[in-house]
Amino acid sequence: MKQVSSFISSFSKYKKCFLMVVFTFVFCVIIERVLCFFLVSDVLGNGSSWERALFHEFYEQEEIDNLFLGSSHVFYNVIPEQLDEINGEKNFNLTTGVQPYNGSYYLLKEADRKFDLSHVYLEMYYAVPVYHADYNELSVLTRNWDILYQMPFSYNKFAYMCEMSDKEYYSMTFFETRRFADDIFDLESIKNNVTIKTGENYKQHRFVSYDNGEQEFYARKGYFYTEAEYEGDVFGTSTGGFVPFEENPIGDMPEQYLRKIIEYCQKNDIEITLFTSPMPDYGLFGMGNYDVYVEKVNEIAGEYGISYYDFNLCNTEYLELLDTSYFCDGEHMNVAGAEKFTSVLGTVMQAEKNSALPEDMFYETYQEKIAAIGNRILGLQYYVVNDSEKIAQIEKELDDFDAEKERLYAMHLISTGEVQTEYRISKIPEGQKEKTVMQDWSEQIYFAVPKEENGTIYIEIKIGNEIKTISPIYYSKME
Repeated sequence: MKQVSSFISSFSKYKKCFLMVVFTFVFCVIIERVLCFFLVSDVLGNGSSWERALFHEFYEQEEIDNLFLGSSHVFYNVIPEQLDEINGEKNFNLTTGVQPYNGSYYLLKEADRKFDLSHVYLEMYYAVPVYHADYNELSVLTRNWDILYQMPFSYNKFAYMCEMSDKEYYSMTFFETRRFADDIFDLESIKNNVTIKTGENYKQHRFVSYDNGEQEFYARKGYFYTEAEYEGDVFGTSTGGFVPFEENPIGDMPEQYLRKIIEYCQKNDIEITLFTSPMPDYGLFGMGNYDVYVEKVNEIAGEYGISYYDFNLCNTEYLELLDTSYFCDGEHMNVAGAEKFTSVLGTVMQAEKNSALPEDMFYETYQEKIAAIGNRILGLQYYVVNDSEKIAQIEKELDDFDAEKERLYAMHLISTGEVQTEYRISKIPEGQKEKTVMQDWSEQIYFAVPKEENGTIYIEIKIGNEIKTISPIYYSKME
């Protein structure tokens, strides 16, 4: 009794201080929320975002059996409603652009506390663990913040916030306004945010194509619907070259969370399968050693006794995607490709349960698959030549090239064998309507455009009597 009396006396003594602390905390939270409304932007300029539409539907789900985690290679390529018809279960894509594995881990926990999950399918697009391996890099933090912004507060969200980066980034993680501090006196930005957040797209949690007005591309259950087709007959890139995989291609941080995802599933009696959604062979073959990555993922999967299906290694008798008409760009499928792939994916999901997967459905290595498809043109790489020695050498060889006034491009054909080709290169400078032929049919692999000119380049490739094109190249003035 004496202790109770002492506690009451002490509380009365410090009550004012205690209430002041509580009041200050609540006041700061209110101020932060108000500032968030005016400063923080989690959407595109048209008032929509993928994550906002996705998470709104996710939290409205009554049941999810099969959860898909991963990158845009899932939400473009996998149609959950089509899978529902195939397996009679509830499938959902909880996937976001270049989703880091730490994000996948906490989304798995978020889904598991809400639903009775039966199976998790984690997509293993190589760029996620290979090129985004440092979770303290701003590009990775931004992907995690995009996810975090849409999650309601919970212990799981708090743990995610604490572990997603080093402590030096805590202020930007725990206080959203800190990320937009530079805009605090930008009245135009504030006005734009208010307009967006009071608009119908934002209120209705819509995802709307930024380039296509009010065409809504979010379908259902985390599927991104588009009928767009790749513009050329072969794939092309302007990245400046493919980067081969290192001997150990998966970074330490991604591998740590990949293992945590697998172990969490196994500890909680959730089946887990790793898979890689198919991409154009152009990019994979161009790297030269994709099997290094496949080997590493297989090694981890084997360690835990789980399955890994890389659909880039799928026998073309079961899944043939060599035609660019199945893709909307150099990596993602359109609805025609997604329907075709989802059908095969659903077959594999069913066969996995019954141990009835055809033995010849997947090659053991990517090189085996390439050998099987035979001699083919997969794409054309084009890039700006920046090496001064190379530029000086080419300037001697090309009579009409002036290195001071022109930007030099090089082309490299990506093919599975030796192919005799000729190129015709045309351009339409900005402000003009007619094409100008820069190079008529020739084996020459270099071309140049004026440094002070904007426009579009068109490349045609002749193989025998067949002519193929690549997607137009847009070029602009050099700074």
